[in-house]
Amino acid sequence: MRNEAVVTEELVKVYEGGVRALDGVSLRVGRGEVFALLGPNGAGKTTLVEILLTLRRPTSGRAYVLGEDVSDPRSRSTVRSRVGAVLQESDSFELLTVRETLELYASLYGADRRRVDELLELFGLSGYAKRLYGKLSGGLKRRVLVATALINSPELVFLDEPTTGLDPAMRREVWEVLRRMREEGVTVFLTTHYMEEAEELADRVGFIVGGRLVAVGSPRELAERYGGSKVVRVSGLDRRAAEEVARALGDVRSEGDGLVYTASDQRDANRAVQTVLSIAPDAVITVSNPGLEEVFLKLTGYRITEEGEVA
Repeated sequence: MRNEAVVTEELVKVYEGGVRALDGVSLRVGRGEVFALLGPNGAGKTTLVEILLTLRRPTSGRAYVLGEDVSDPRSRSTVRSRVGAVLQESDSFELLTVRETLELYASLYGADRRRVDELLELFGLSGYAKRLYGKLSGGLKRRVLVATALINSPELVFLDEPTTGLDPAMRREVWEVLRRMREEGVTVFLTTHYMEEAEELADRVGFIVGGRLVAVGSPRELAERYGGSKVVRVSGLDRRAAEEVARALGDVRSEGDGLVYTASDQRDANRAVQTVLSIAPDAVITVSNPGLEEVFLKLTGYRITEEGEVA
């Protein structure tokens, strides 16, 4: 396990009442990797992170973080000293300034105060150091929380849904912060229900549904392994043309101001393109390999909404 930051073996967690939150999860995350665990609300993402952080005990199976068995009471303090975590937004710091928030964490971890200045600079927070945390925008609050997770210079950071509830601009702010973490050589274990987030940030992605890990690989590997299809995107249609294209192609969905059709293969994609052009010669058409959303749909039979629910 020397080259692996996280290893789980047939991990099971059953809550009171028989709710099976994790059902035989086996997973390996390499050191220096950005790994995204992607699934809808209630899939088991947070339960897995809490077990890896030694906050919950599994019902059965084994889990190791940085080579330490998280179920061994003797390992818990070691694990906690070597990792960082952002579980959810906190309102505990509303009356503290940004600097005071980081200094609080520095005192808890026995970190050098110079680390506070380093993180303020790294995450573009120097200009906000004297501002109250409670007065910050959602994106800036997340920056501060990620900075607190790095105060002890951890080898591994867990980020549980770090951009949930943020608008697209703020979400991209947080993505830039996570890219800087990668530059520092930190291993990142990220949970999310945003497909685009996983595609933008992760070296590898794991799909989790109903407590079971259904697929793991890089975005490209997953597309090649489970895709086998082509995605046809059409824009520049007026309402009448859009309705006619939708009727002609059949199984299409709306995306922004355009339509998306998932073709079974290249021949089907060519047919779809010709159909669209016969209806709307000036339409803008792109054909691409499937993204994570299409792969997830093929594997599970449903999509994940912006709110993290299945549809």
